[in-house]
Amino acid sequence: MESINENCMIKTEKLSNGNSASSSEFAFERLAKILWILSIITFILSLIAIFIKVNNSSEVATLRYNIIVGVSEIGNRYELFKLPGAGLAIGVINYLLTRFNKSNQKVLSLLASSVTLIVNIILLFASLLLFQVN
Repeated sequence: MESINENCMIKTEKLSNGNSASSSEFAFERLAKILWILSIITFILSLIAIFIKVNNSSEVATLRYNIIVGVSEIGNRYELFKLPGAGLAIGVINYLLTRFNKSNQKVLSLLASSVTLIVNIILLFASLLLFQVN
């Protein structure tokens, strides 16, 4: 009788450990999806901001600004679209890498989505700061 109770205890421990692992994986997936959505929103915001700036500016725009030198590169205003384009390229590459990942490590998708969000936020700030110079 005691061996049956011990077997039941072991099985319930395995089930509870399995459920906690699956719930943590679910939490990783859910957080990764939220970060992907936020990175798409920041990409769209930077695209809208640059589109508004390009329509309201002259043909020549500041493309690079250095604190020491000042304006270090001037070019066509449509080259400003390279900023959100770089964020989109990094996001697509990270997303494809997480989709084709063969391992069961869900933390990799969380890492890729957070890196994509950080890159898009930095590019959004870079584009907004370039507007202050123009």
